[in-house]
Amino acid sequence: MDYRVLVGFLLCGLGLTSCSHRQYHYVNLTRSWLDAQHYCRLKYTDLAILQSSEDLAAAKTDEISGSYVWIGLRDDPVSWRETMGNNYNSWVWSATLIINGGGYENWRSDEPDFQGALETCVMMFPDGTWADQNCNLKYTFICYIEDSSYPVEGEPSFEYEAPSNPPGQSKSYIWINQTATWKEAVSYCRRNYTDLAMIHTIEDKEEIVLVALQSPVWFGLFRKPWTWSNGKSVGFTNWRSNQPDNAQGKQSCVNEDETQKWSDADCSLEYTFLCHGALKVIKRFIHMTIHTDLDPSDLAVHVQITQQLETLLRNQSITDFKLGWNVSEIKQP
Repeated sequence: MDYRVLVGFLLCGLGLTSCSHRQYHYVNLTRSWLDAQHYCRLKYTDLAILQSSEDLAAAKTDEISGSYVWIGLRDDPVSWRETMGNNYNSWVWSATLIINGGGYENWRSDEPDFQGALETCVMMFPDGTWADQNCNLKYTFICYIEDSSYPVEGEPSFEYEAPSNPPGQSKSYIWINQTATWKEAVSYCRRNYTDLAMIHTIEDKEEIVLVALQSPVWFGLFRKPWTWSNGKSVGFTNWRSNQPDNAQGKQSCVNEDETQKWSDADCSLEYTFLCHGALKVIKRFIHMTIHTDLDPSDLAVHVQITQQLETLLRNQSITDFKLGWNVSEIKQP
C-alpha cells in the first residue's frame, strides 16, 4: 500500500556547516571590550563566542591583518576580586561546589590577584589571611570530617560536579603534615575524610590556625577563570604561547590575532571586534511516497520510518538536521 507523506526538515547549511555554528560578523570599528559588547548586543546577539574548532573556522575572516579583534571572553574581576561574586568564575568550595558569594572572606592585602593568570586555588597563611596561588604549588593542607559523613571516592574535579556526600553541619579539622598540590590535597581528603576544609566564619578560621601549627595550608576554595559574554564557563580555548599572563594584573579581556590565537589584554584598549548573530537554519519540505503494508500512523512504525529517513540523509553526508512529519498529514491514495 502506498502512502503520501509530507516530510519537514530543519537543515543547517545542507550538512556543510554545523547547527552549532553561529553567524559571525567582523566590525571594523575600534572600541573597548565593554563598548564592543554593547555594540554587538545592539546590532547582533553578542560578542563572538567560540566554543569549538568549528566555531573558529566559521569566524575566520581575512579582514584582520596584523592587528587584534575582541572576542567575547572575559575574566571579570568584579566576580572574584572586588567581591566573592556569584558567577561562573567566582570562588567555589571543593566540598559542595557552591559559590561562596557574599560569604566570609579574609584576603591578605592586594589579594587575590590572579598573578600570571595561574592562581586559581586558595591557601591560608599562619596569621589566618588568604591568598590565591598556583594550584600546582605544594603546601600542607587542612581536611575536615563530619560526624555523619563517609569519605568521598574518586579524583577531585575542577568542573561543576558536586561530590556524592554533601557536607552537613558538625565538623572537625585535621592538619595533614605533608605537602601536596591543591588537587592532590583534595584527593587525599576525599579518600580519608570528607574534603578540604571550608571556612565560613571567624571561628572556623581561628580553629584552623590553631590546628595548622603556624604552617601555610591549602583549604577548599578555588575557581575556574574566564567566562563567555553570555555568562557561560569556558571549555574550548585557543591561547597563544605563554598566554594568558594577566600582565600587571590588568588583563581581564581576550582578543584574537590574525591566526585566531588568543591573548588576554586590558579591557580599556580599543580594537575592532567580532560579533555573532542568530543560527542560520534552513527549512525544507519534501513530498514522498512510502510503500508499506503497515500503518504509518502507528507510533512504532512512525519511529522506524523516521530512523530510516535519518539514515538516508546521513548517508548523503547531511548530518546537521532535525526531521519530523505529522501523522495527520499522511494520506492513503
